[in-house]
Amino acid sequence: MKRCLIFAALLLAFATVTSAYPGIGKLSMDQTAIAAIFEGYAKYAAACDVEGFMSIWDVDGIKMAHGKPAVIGKANIYEQTKKNFDGTRGKFDKVMELNLEEIVVAGDYAFARGTYISSLTPKNGGASSITDGKFVTVLRRQADGSWLIYRDIPNSNVPTK
Repeated sequence: MKRCLIFAALLLAFATVTSAYPGIGKLSMDQTAIAAIFEGYAKYAAACDVEGFMSIWDVDGIKMAHGKPAVIGKANIYEQTKKNFDGTRGKFDKVMELNLEEIVVAGDYAFARGTYISSLTPKNGGASSITDGKFVTVLRRQADGSWLIYRDIPNSNVPTK
């Protein structure tokens, strides 16, 4: 438990330092809206909130995770996410932090690049599993002007076994 609290404190300090997006500089209105998508991404993933997580996805979204086949379409992403979150919820305490390093807007598309760190700590005791990695995500502007995730490409830095 003490280890989990220390890790959470370190992540909070990391989030405080990176919340100004020092690598990006002053954010435009579109960049601010896109940054909010990633804040939701981390929050929903940590809470295993399937509905919240899916609210930030474009209907034509594609998720291309490390070591797995691409998941094509929001309905398929929903099914995979639900299965993953159901396997985690209630069994683990999950923490996820994203660090945005770049947001580029080009018309109705944008891409974001950054890093992430995630930890799973068994609720019944045991060692935490910590994963870090990097990502490139493409977003698409919607008819109402909002942004949603169109392509998501996370890559773990943890070597495959």
